[in-house]
Amino acid sequence: MFQSITSTQNEAVKLARSLHKRKKRHHHQMMLLEGRRLIMDAFLHGAVLDTVFMTANLVDDVDLCTFCEQVQEAGGRIVVIPESIMQSISETVNSQGLIAIAQYPRVRLADLKRPNRVLVLNNIQDPGNMGTLIRSAAAFAVDLVLVTANSCDIYNPKTLRSTMATLFQVPIVDQLSSEECIAYLHDHKIPILATVLGRKSLSLKHYRAPDTWAVVLGNEGAGIESIWQENATVDLIIPMAGAVESLNVAVAGSIVLYQLCN
Repeated sequence: MFQSITSTQNEAVKLARSLHKRKKRHHHQMMLLEGRRLIMDAFLHGAVLDTVFMTANLVDDVDLCTFCEQVQEAGGRIVVIPESIMQSISETVNSQGLIAIAQYPRVRLADLKRPNRVLVLNNIQDPGNMGTLIRSAAAFAVDLVLVTANSCDIYNPKTLRSTMATLFQVPIVDQLSSEECIAYLHDHKIPILATVLGRKSLSLKHYRAPDTWAVVLGNEGAGIESIWQENATVDLIIPMAGAVESLNVAVAGSIVLYQLCN
């Protein structure tokens, strides 16, 4: 049986609304997932769903109810709420009638085995770019994503939608300083490939990647921090024709990952 809630003052509803704010997400170590595909895919890849909210019109959906029973078996709860409360929780204009509170993935560097392919996201600001890069990391079998502290929130709703649930497919450690990332890579003897234009930069087209590497992508406007250039094993550029000065970081990062992995 599913629980029914009709009050906006219910604690679960208030918790869900509070997760619109980054500060509250980090305090509770929880995020909001919205939409059937994102929620189901996240659960399939190991997301721990604390609460799933659904509108009454979905109760007769056989496939969805089977999924909800699986969530309950895993320790989550299913709550049926009116459309008005769903809209108060939703962060999209047209809600699909399904929202979940999910726990942050539990990933610690100390618990991970030595990775072969690492993506470092250094001060990425746009949630859409962040989500796309995480999705590309999963697509090209990256073993670990490191995110520096001045980047946008990886649990931002726009980021989550852009990842298409791949956030749960690749280990991600965020809120790190560049110094912490570099120390980790040096300790594990992982070469650092910096994406930066300079006199000694090598063309990605002709670069033969080693079996183990960490590629660093930087801020949309400023690029990577200078400390990464100082510690880089190799500087790489994407050769381009015409008068185009640069590519969107998500596009550039996806090209780099594809080339390094093939």
